[in-house]
Amino acid sequence: MDATAVGVLAGLGALFFVVGVAGGRAAVAWVPALPGMTRRQALGIGALGVALLLAAVAVAVAGVLGTAGPPTASGPPVPGAGVSATGTAAAPGPGTGDGVRSPGSTGGASYPVHVWWTDDGGATTLHAYDGPDSQHWIATYTYGEALDVTCRTPHGRRVHVGPGYHGPDADSTVWYQLTDGGWIPAAYTNVPATETVPACG
Repeated sequence: MDATAVGVLAGLGALFFVVGVAGGRAAVAWVPALPGMTRRQALGIGALGVALLLAAVAVAVAGVLGTAGPPTASGPPVPGAGVSATGTAAAPGPGTGDGVRSPGSTGGASYPVHVWWTDDGGATTLHAYDGPDSQHWIATYTYGEALDVTCRTPHGRRVHVGPGYHGPDADSTVWYQLTDGGWIPAAYTNVPATETVPACG
């Protein structure tokens, strides 16, 4: 939502709040007078004003926090060119040469990825496991959540994707290791085109 919409929400919230607090009897020219308003109606209108003001603040904060977030869920993204779900390195897109890291030792580096393609008709969350062959999950992440990985292995177990899966490779056995030691399957991970995640080793 843009700044205009936030301004409209805040303005309406302030107007409703003033009308509610004044009980419709405000002596200010821009506040409409509502004769015969009951105390209950005034409290309801005031509460609506507070709710609109809080919504404006929440939208503004979400807009600020979301400016560097992942793409929206409005459609499937192009699979990351860093490493596809098959584990093969793909050609970087135009203008990505400066951000591509060399494969090999991670040297303590981490690589940003997003939870993606979990809206496949099953659960929309992604589990992190204690190993790429493990069935024991240790954490849960939501669609679009940003994570940091350190490396990849092509030798993990195949995950069962939902019937609506539209990611790059439903049969992938590639897994990424998170910076906290957990493991996530590449089938549900979008790697930015500017990244090449090195092999674990």
